Amino acid sequence: MAEPDDADTVLVERARQGEQEAFSQLVERHQQPLGGYLFHLLGDRDLALDLTQDTFVRAYTALSATRPGLAIRPWLFRIATNLAYDALRRRRRIRWFPLGIVEHHHASGVEGQLEEREVVRMALARLHPVEQAVLILCTVERHSYVEVAASLSSSPDAIRKRLDRAKQHFRTAYADITDDATATTSVASDRGQRQHRPRA
Repeated sequence: MAEPDDADTVLVERARQGEQEAFSQLVERHQQPLGGYLFHLLGDRDLALDLTQDTFVRAYTALSATRPGLAIRPWLFRIATNLAYDALRRRRRIRWFPLGIVEHHHASGVEGQLEEREVVRMALARLHPVEQAVLILCTVERHSYVEVAASLSSSPDAIRKRLDRAKQHFRTAYADITDDATATTSVASDRGQRQHRPRA
């Protein structure tokens, strides 16, 4: 679980007062994790870079109107998530490539038929976008329930429950995809054997 960052707290208060150097330091501290999150979310490096920049533009515009004590990291991730949702709605498709979510177990015979990254992408695409965001933020970005709740305008308890459901839905989708791949390969193999079977 992430702890509050005293350096962030100081920089935010200075930036809220209009100090541009303080905001530049906040950008330096947070642009890499934000960019990585958006790339995992969208699977498009150029779009992730554009939305990272847009996130900081919006943050700079809105920062002076925020209250003292702003938790900058979940606030930035909330802005980034909303921008990503808008982009996904425009594209009408979801392409996430997170790593480290799948427990390393494969259905028998699936290795070599589907790349692991592709199976993960396909399984995540079957989840609700909010479940996808919760998985990325909790399991890849390692944010606390409190931070994720702030990023997704929810409560920590709701995030915990949604994460449990998201993991279950992901495992089910992952198993379905690998089972389908195994069945398809098995059928193709049977057909090939029949075609090459010598006639009596």
